[in-house]
This record gives sequence, structure tokens and C-alpha cells, in this order.
Amino acid sequence: GADYLVLGKSHASTNQITLPDYHGGYKTLPYSNAFADLTARIVKLSTGEIIGTFTVKGAGTPGANADMVERDAIQNAAQKAAVELEKKFKKLAMTVRANRQAGR
Repeated sequence: GADYLVLGKSHASTNQITLPDYHGGYKTLPYSNAFADLTARIVKLSTGEIIGTFTVKGAGTPGANADMVERDAIQNAAQKAAVELEKKFKKLAMTVRANRQAGR
């Protein structure tokens, strides 16, 4: 009974945090940071038409566990994606309502 399908794909990358060591080099700390990209498409199932596409970015809180930092980055991107989805569906609902009022 679904009218729309939301397809998403995420990618996260983790980097070790480094600081200058005051000898012309860098010292690697036991902490990581992570950044994630999440791309989503909204597909109208009855026609297969893609009615919306967007990409959001998220950053993880730096920490000692790289996997947790990466998950945090993806979670932050997913929260931003939820806001974007809400905007897209509100816009879609307004378009449908306007079309109905116009008799289309």
C-alpha cells in the first residue's frame, strides 16, 4: 500500500587526528573523526518517477573508537535527511492539493 519509496545510500570515512609536534612533523593521536554523506531518492511507485533527490552530510564527534565515531557521523547525516524528507513530502502534498483544487 505504499505510494512512495525512499532509497538511501550512505558513505562514511574515518581519519586519525594529528597535531603538529613542534619539530616540523605531526603526532598521531589515539582519536578519530569521521564524516558521512547520505544520498536519498524518492520514487513514486506507480510510475517509477524520481520525484526528489538530495544529499546531506554529517560529522561524528571525535573519539577513541573509530567505529562509534563513524556511526555517529552517519546518524547525524540521517537526522538531516529526515528533515529534508519532511520538506520534500510537505512540498509534494502542497503540489497535490493545488492540482486537486485546480481540477487536474
